[in-house]
Amino acid sequence: MKSFFFSFLLILIFVRSGFCDEDLEFKTLFQKDSWAFEQLARQYVDPSLFAPPLVPVGRTHKKKTATLSVTTPVVLSPVVHKFSSENAWCSIKATVTDKHGNFNVNIQSGAAVVGWELNTDKKVLLKSGDANQMYVFGVDINQNFTNNLVLTLYVIKDGQTNPVFLNLF
Repeated sequence: MKSFFFSFLLILIFVRSGFCDEDLEFKTLFQKDSWAFEQLARQYVDPSLFAPPLVPVGRTHKKKTATLSVTTPVVLSPVVHKFSSENAWCSIKATVTDKHGNFNVNIQSGAAVVGWELNTDKKVLLKSGDANQMYVFGVDINQNFTNNLVLTLYVIKDGQTNPVFLNLF
């Protein structure tokens, strides 16, 4: 029995003396009581060190970037239409500039104009005005140009006011 007890002590001394590393004992103790060590560490260390990482380890994330495609609006150039008429009272020249949403009419007359009307071919009045006996004047219309308009000028010839028609189609 003495030899058994003696051999047991020898093995115990042998194990404690260096065959078993003390760090290994500490690691096993730490693994066993890791929850307690973590709780103690939270009291003495900055809590942000224990925050979970924002990006999981081992994964790569591509940044999503938004691209904004800007389309430039198509700007239509103005379209110019020229009309003319000659009758017994005077000659008329009209230039219509279609700006795709509105248009203007520039008028030249061989006689003094006192008034004017712009109608559709179905006699619907779009706009009218005075010209104060002018020979050249312009009119701006705030709607789309259509090919069914009739321009009526009231001209003075030989002391009388006479209507003169010009089809703008």
